[in-house]
Amino acid sequence: MHFRQQIRERVKEILEAIPVFTDRCHINRVRTLSKAEMPAVCIYTRRTSGERQIDQWRDKVTCNLEIELHAMGVDAEAMAADIDTLCLWVQTELFKDQTLGDICEDIEHKGDEIETDAESADVSIHARMTFEVVVVFENTATADDFQLVDVIWDPAPKDGVVVAEDQLLLAGSGFELGGSIAYDGGLTYSGMP
Repeated sequence: MHFRQQIRERVKEILEAIPVFTDRCHINRVRTLSKAEMPAVCIYTRRTSGERQIDQWRDKVTCNLEIELHAMGVDAEAMAADIDTLCLWVQTELFKDQTLGDICEDIEHKGDEIETDAESADVSIHARMTFEVVVVFENTATADDFQLVDVIWDPAPKDGVVVAEDQLLLAGSGFELGGSIAYDGGLTYSGMP
């Protein structure tokens, strides 16, 4: 499962534990909600960027997690207070699990946008909460192809001469490459192409 999907599923699980959001969390950016379905939460991810880590098999990936809260009522002032309370609950619950169950390294609240619509008798209010999620993505499909199995380094003197030798074996899908590189006053290669 892709890490973005894991993030969305875990956030849904966390937020549905809040009684007002039970069965009201949707992993969807575009959803038409009726008054009876509110308050409701829509969860999605966007704007992913990555950078190479210490080896060729891991990238540090940052993605924006968007959590939209939707509510509707008749009193605009009360609705504004309600949406702030809902935002606080979301922020508090995500703060309790900043690795989202070990899916990510960190999650940080970056800001909110609030919009209201009072064209009808009911007031609808929407809050978009933006979080930055940092994940170390391990490309396990590639990492399994190359493994450093054995390395030995022996700089101990032998007969008064310092001899250094590396034994190594590289193995992966469909190949095995092994041998030694030695230093005994010159360089000796054995078993290497």
